[in-house]
Amino acid sequence: GGDFTFRWEETDAPEQLVYLDRFVPGATDGTDGILNPRALAFDPSGRVLYVASGSGLNVLDRDPDTGTLADYASFEGTLAPARLLWDRDNARLLVFDNNPAGGGLQCEIQSYEAIDGTHRRLRDKKVLTVRGTGKGSNPCAKLAAFAGPAGKFVYAFGTHVVRVYEYDGEELEAVQVFDYLLVASNVAVSSDWQHVHTVHGSDRVLTTFERDPDTGMLAEVGQATLPEATWAVAFSDDDGYLWTTGRTPAIHSLAEPSAPRLLARLDQTPEYHFGEDCPVVLPRTERQTVDAFCTNSVYVARWQSSTETLELSHFLTRVPNEDGMSVPSFRRPDEGVAASPDGRHAYLSSDALSIDAKGILIFKRVGNPVTDIETDDDGYVRLAVLSVTDERVKFGPLSSRGCIGVDDIELDDIAYTVDTSKWQTRPDKDGTWADIDGTETTGELCAYTPDEAGEYRLVATIDIDGERGMYASNVIVYEAE
Repeated sequence: GGDFTFRWEETDAPEQLVYLDRFVPGATDGTDGILNPRALAFDPSGRVLYVASGSGLNVLDRDPDTGTLADYASFEGTLAPARLLWDRDNARLLVFDNNPAGGGLQCEIQSYEAIDGTHRRLRDKKVLTVRGTGKGSNPCAKLAAFAGPAGKFVYAFGTHVVRVYEYDGEELEAVQVFDYLLVASNVAVSSDWQHVHTVHGSDRVLTTFERDPDTGMLAEVGQATLPEATWAVAFSDDDGYLWTTGRTPAIHSLAEPSAPRLLARLDQTPEYHFGEDCPVVLPRTERQTVDAFCTNSVYVARWQSSTETLELSHFLTRVPNEDGMSVPSFRRPDEGVAASPDGRHAYLSSDALSIDAKGILIFKRVGNPVTDIETDDDGYVRLAVLSVTDERVKFGPLSSRGCIGVDDIELDDIAYTVDTSKWQTRPDKDGTWADIDGTETTGELCAYTPDEAGEYRLVATIDIDGERGMYASNVIVYEAE
């Protein structure tokens, strides 16, 4: 017979959103569980998912490989509507309660401190003090809440107003409040925190803001008209493009960040009729692709820069496609969509009319590169009860300019014992931490006064309820005189 050879050619992996399963928090012992989950947020490891609902706050365990969820803890309350924000620099979950106690116009921010490095165990909430006048004293975040670089500023975005707060981990002080001229429907922040974009629904407007890194304040630098009513906006993974969705997805170039330029818009086809309600887009890693979540449907869109075309990679509705794939019925997902930090899965809160579709829907992001989530800073994890200044060390309610002995100290019925501790320094946030000679101690936490400019922190090996871990304080920035 004739010659027969194989020829291998490189091709892109398929990019799909595959529905895996549904999880109902608290559905044990024959109870219905939390059937109306709303806001979602992950801890940095992606192993813990926090869920706000009309029944309170739920803490869920997540299996990174399979995406499955399991109940861990719950806190009763009324958290709908609310927004969740993981405060990485202070190891705590911030809950922006937009309707505290089920009534009134005054919003509040609740803080749940992580007890240990797993971030599963949280202390009961405390309401943070917010200082400001007028709208600045009312920290509503109907659209979104973000923590700026190094956790120094917190941003609360509403549909009509933006509030910027200086934040020290304990209190917030309003430094800027301004009203939108148009009602905002969604907001996106660049990864370098230099630019913020808002879209304004049926007004078909995209507004661009620049951020002052010193004051944290935002300044409007441009507006653009969009081709249709737009409900969602997101930066690409590399901040080089901007995605928007209305009835159809569109991609914009950010070669000039203050003036986004429309590159392409995906036309509808008879097979794929997109709904008008697509309020969430999640960018994929290392490529110009997004996952969009609409009413009763999801899709994946991809920008091919080589051919300058926008393509539909995948589309799912309640009606099974040719491969038998479909999604349950769910309403417009305004508040509750979150992507796991490793890139494997996406989660959607569903309060559909059918009880069989209520709960948290789990999707696999097929074809999205998986990110290896590593523990911060050489194995050290931020511990909320440990904080420092350039003159003092604090451990829970204890504070000293010298040292604090920690041997089986109980805080909120949690036992802490310090094995060893030491101070570390680095020139800036991009540098490598190095031990400071002469600062290592045993059984105690000691203050330290820097004499050179740089960043500093206290690290320690601590037993928490008999479990040993490596923990770090907040980072202080010292500027030599």
